[in-house]
Amino acid sequence: MVTEAALFEDELAGGAHWSFVVRRGTILRLIDVVGGANVGMLLYNPANPLERYNMPDTLKCQHTFKLTRGHCLYSDMGRIFCSIVDDSVGWHDTVGGNSTRAGVAARWGHRSYQEARNEWTQNGHDSFLVEAAKYGLGRRDLAANVNWFSKVSVADDGAMTFHPEHSRPGDHVALRFEMDTLVLLHTCAHPLDPATTYPRRPVRYQLLRAEPVAADDYCRNVRPENWRGFENTRLYHLDPPLPGDPPALPRPSEKAEPLRVRTLASPRLAADAVFRHVIPAGDYWLHQVREGQALRIVDLEGNQSADTLFYAAADPAERYSAVDTLRAQHNIYLGVGTPLRSTAGRVMLEIVADTVGRHDTLGGACATESNTVRYALEKKTMHACRDSWLLAVGERPEVGIGKRDFGPNINFFMNVPVTPDGGLTFADGVSGPGQYVEMRAAMDVWVLISNCPQLNNPCNAYNPTPIEVLIFDS
Repeated sequence: MVTEAALFEDELAGGAHWSFVVRRGTILRLIDVVGGANVGMLLYNPANPLERYNMPDTLKCQHTFKLTRGHCLYSDMGRIFCSIVDDSVGWHDTVGGNSTRAGVAARWGHRSYQEARNEWTQNGHDSFLVEAAKYGLGRRDLAANVNWFSKVSVADDGAMTFHPEHSRPGDHVALRFEMDTLVLLHTCAHPLDPATTYPRRPVRYQLLRAEPVAADDYCRNVRPENWRGFENTRLYHLDPPLPGDPPALPRPSEKAEPLRVRTLASPRLAADAVFRHVIPAGDYWLHQVREGQALRIVDLEGNQSADTLFYAAADPAERYSAVDTLRAQHNIYLGVGTPLRSTAGRVMLEIVADTVGRHDTLGGACATESNTVRYALEKKTMHACRDSWLLAVGERPEVGIGKRDFGPNINFFMNVPVTPDGGLTFADGVSGPGQYVEMRAAMDVWVLISNCPQLNNPCNAYNPTPIEVLIFDS
């Protein structure tokens, strides 16, 4: 699988950043030198940087919450950037997100370059921003990232736990790249690291030549979804097909135990709404909600997913951030009291009433491309949420939102349980007819909703139905 001699190797000091293009057929091996390292990473297609690493597609296509050997890192076009061909750690994080300047200063204090030179306290967000700018990319192009060597586990109630010193000295992970890929990486601390002093843990990286992918390749065959992902990538390169049929492996159970969740009804009456609109199944809605107003989303017939994104009206480059929202509340489920945070860490809205009790922000939106991976290559022409979003923003160019602004979204009314051992499933929804979620806006926001048309999994009970949106003045 891996040639003995590295084509190139170097060491990246702790609290630093770098970037490079890794060519298809190359292995990037990361080695934790002293233990407890964290490597933040983002991936882009250098030929089209709008194609980038997609956290929700990576998780849901492989029914996993963690990353380890056999897993692939997917783009938002249903293709595979790289495969994890070797891993001595066993669990890598892709929901903890990134450290920020304010977060680092609050936890470890701020040390400027003037006073500390190369020992200054850098952060993950600024590190990515510097490396992205070298390729003409900017703040709008940053997405939810991978954190190699870090572990964030989840309890039955959704509580998140960071595991310090998860990686040991000499631990490694090897990524085989299936496409030419622009790689941004940093060695800044994980945002949940409880270390008392700013952690500086170096990482050694090696570039090696990989053997061609064989028909019996482990990553290609570990799940039927990955077989289809490799097929999408093969078609992208117009490579000849490999022999063999897709593996018929069993899928995890889609059934979940009954939920015990907190619900709270709203004191507002529907008759007092200043705006009401029914969104038909498979349709979309783009509308502004003012600071202080309340937005209610109603599941009219039950078990219907509403795929939702929020944008700051003053600057749509600031958008809803799943990782910032989850990390701030230390829980992966959304419900009453959850502040919905932006990519700048600010509260955009807060859930103030909820008769359902649990909503998802890991599974992401369905897309024609991810449908080909999750279900069948022939599903590529089925209607999907990302198509609805593209139609909505295409009709309203004055709003200033485009594909580069799509990130991990909220799936209101959707149930995506995560198990303590790192599994992820799509279970029957827990919403019933007339149930709703209500949010109070903490700033002027644009709301973008796709009323999900998905026919292939239980998120809509295999029968998409209408939802209603209501807006109330403060």
